Formats: sequence, structure tokens, C-alpha cells
Amino acid sequence: MLFFSEQPENIEGLTAEELNDCGWYFYQRASYEKAVPYFQLAALAGQEQALVNLGVCYHWAQGIEKDDEAAVLCFELAADKNNPQALYNLGMAYEEGWYDGAINTAKALSYYIQAARLKDSESVCQLGWYAENGIYPVIQNFSEAYKQYLKADELGSARAAYNLGRCYESGKGTKQDLDQALECYQRAYERGYVKAEAAIARIENKQSRVSCTLL
Repeated sequence: MLFFSEQPENIEGLTAEELNDCGWYFYQRASYEKAVPYFQLAALAGQEQALVNLGVCYHWAQGIEKDDEAAVLCFELAADKNNPQALYNLGMAYEEGWYDGAINTAKALSYYIQAARLKDSESVCQLGWYAENGIYPVIQNFSEAYKQYLKADELGSARAAYNLGRCYESGKGTKQDLDQALECYQRAYERGYVKAEAAIARIENKQSRVSCTLL
């Protein structure tokens, strides 16, 4: 069952968008149990971002019992409204087999493609990941992976910036360029991708060794 939390007080006259905003206020402060009822009410009114937020709460058991079937239903309802985040989350659900254990990467890919057309950066990045790793039904293609990571990086994805750095560092899909790799890793780190810190240190170490050999 999707909606069962106690109704919050003092909500008379609030629009669905305002209810979602109230939920987001509490969610950002990790007060998930207070956030969920607002998301539920807004979702019942068809507010698409509330549906996405509620689905996330169901998946991660934030303020509510974990229920991936309910999470997927929320994402499907929001995806019907062409919400790119919902489409991406559906892709992840089918890629990882959230609620029925059945992994379907072909169906996941179809959702990533839809979200990518709406310029969802993480979905574009995921298209690159499929191309880089040859995930069914995509044939491995490093050049295509590089192109998708480049697009996703331009859209602001931290993970894409990191993956683009890997392409430049390894020379897969593009010409090897340690300076470009370093720039990408630094950009990823600035966007909050903590894993990039080790990559920055690695590139700087490589460059310092090259400098020493030239002396």
C-alpha cells in the first residue's frame, strides 16, 4: 500500500507543490518520518517530483518501511509525466532487479535512453557505461562511451567527469592526455565525487615522475 502515514497538521490551503516543498525541507534535514507524509499527500495529488521523492524513500527505507514494489510504482507514475529522474530510477530498478530480483538491462536501457533525451545527465552517463562495458544489448564501443561521458560531463554529472578522466588517462575511446584526465578528475571532485581524489593524486604522481625523467 502506498499511502498510509499520519497526515501532517496545518496543511489547509497548501498546493501539491507546496506540500512537496515541505517534505523536501524535512528530507534535506534527514527528518524522513516528517517528510514522508508531505510527499504522500503531494503524490496523491499527482505532483510528479513528490512521486519521485516518495519512491526514493520507499527504496531506501527513509521514514517508511522499505517497499521496492511501491517505489517502482511511484517512479512509473512520475515517468508517465516524462520526469527524467523517475525514468532514470526505473532504469536502475530494472538494471539491479529491485523488487522481483529479475535483472533486465535491455528494459533499463530503454528508460535511460528516454531520460537522456530529456538531458538527464546521469542517464547519459549510464549510456556511456553500457557502451564502455558492453552491457546487453549494447556492443562494447569505447569511442561511443567517451562521447556519452563527454555529453554527460557537459550536463554536470560528477560521475561522468570521473569516467571521462579515466578515458583520457587510459587512452580508451580517445587520445591519451594526462592533463585532460587531471582536469576531469578535479572537476569530478569539485562536484562532490570523492573517489576522484585518489585519481588526482595518481595523475599528479605520474606527471611528477615524468618531470623528473626530463631533468
